[in-house]
Amino acid sequence: MKGRPPARGPEWSRDRTERFERNDAWALTLTLIKSGIFVTETLGNLIDMLPEDAYPGEDPGEVVTEMAAGSIVPLVNKVGRKQCRETIELIDSVVESILGELRLAAEIAGRREKGYTV
Repeated sequence: MKGRPPARGPEWSRDRTERFERNDAWALTLTLIKSGIFVTETLGNLIDMLPEDAYPGEDPGEVVTEMAAGSIVPLVNKVGRKQCRETIELIDSVVESILGELRLAAEIAGRREKGYTV
């Protein structure tokens, strides 16, 4: 995957605004996918590598999450709380949008399986 839409993607649109909006959506989607994979793999591997007695009485996942959060505090301080909250809201909205589309697709598939036309 590269950081741009596929060859027959949004850049073929004649509408300049739509082209930019879709390219932005593509870039956001790709960034979220790559970031999610990176964070999941990296933190998961770190948790797996920790000796069992590394943090007695504490959940290793919580400890590693706290460490990760601590490493981004300077960035959050730099961009400000408002932008951080807006970014969180955007990411949550992206997840909800994808889940909504998946639910709809599952509902349509279920109806088709029962013989309904959609």
